[in-house]
Amino acid sequence: MTANSRAFWLESDCARYGAYVRQREHLFAEMWRDDPTAEFATLAWRIARAPIMSPPYVRSHGRVLTAELKVSNYDGALVAVVELATAQPEVLRRFPRGEEGRWWSDWPSDSWTGRLYEPEVTEEDLAHRSYLLTSTKAVFAVPTASLPAVAGSALPLEDLARRSVAELVLLVNRVVDPLLDVIENGRSSR
Repeated sequence: MTANSRAFWLESDCARYGAYVRQREHLFAEMWRDDPTAEFATLAWRIARAPIMSPPYVRSHGRVLTAELKVSNYDGALVAVVELATAQPEVLRRFPRGEEGRWWSDWPSDSWTGRLYEPEVTEEDLAHRSYLLTSTKAVFAVPTASLPAVAGSALPLEDLARRSVAELVLLVNRVVDPLLDVIENGRSSR
């Protein structure tokens, strides 16, 4: 799979990410769990993504609308919440918009990057068309066993964050890449 067909991939400029992590070192010091691995991972991920880093260290496929990692209040597990833009279901593709007999438009995309985006209410686009935007949200546990241990680590903070984020990309892609394949190609590669 190429980077553009994967859900997430790392940008090559890891030194810039390290600088962002060092600037937020105080946030990492505020972790309060006995095993802060999941908490550390969520913060490392959040820093690596827009809007904190622009361009982000963790890049994403054009269909990825949101990608958050959270720590469960129930048991401290790491949970991913990834929302993907999907094409309109067949049943809605020719569903009339209303009294004018016009059709709903699907997700618009940026002509330069190809990223899908939600039209802004203030944009000219909405003066000429209406959108029926569909998406799917995947909510799943992310195993933390392969993440670098945070407690007692001798690694510099930015190295620990880089390793954590690199492993998170692999773990989240294992779940999201097959979903993208179905959304993009209509079939599963599994």
